[in-house]
Amino acid sequence: MCKLREAKFLEQQMGQLPKARLKPSPAFNHVMIDLFGPYSVRGEVQKRTSSKAYGVIFTDLVMRAVHIEAVFGDPRSQLIGAERELTETWKSIDRQSLHKSGTENGLTWIFGPADSPWYQGAVESLVKSAKRAIHFSINQ
Repeated sequence: MCKLREAKFLEQQMGQLPKARLKPSPAFNHVMIDLFGPYSVRGEVQKRTSSKAYGVIFTDLVMRAVHIEAVFGDPRSQLIGAERELTETWKSIDRQSLHKSGTENGLTWIFGPADSPWYQGAVESLVKSAKRAIHFSINQ
């Protein structure tokens, strides 16, 4: 009877938080970025034409501050073009001085795997809220 009366139930374990979430820091010092969309938008000059627009959401990991920008056009082609320019520029950069400067200022990049929304949970929940707000404001 003592075992039944004093039994300890299993408790849910909280996931490990990134160290960036636990330390105070200036706004947008630790950031997650995500693209969402597409949305069909009308042209500003030619009202009969429409094109695709995507949203880019920047969220601060500590304070959860959010900044949303609109990207007009196809982000795939824009990202491919940006990759080409960055590859060309990367060849001409002095990597030793960049690495030294980055480590002195605490710069680190951590890329989440593609097609894994569970990995970027902080930004994905905000994307859901942003999509809901955009849908509500457009479809009234």
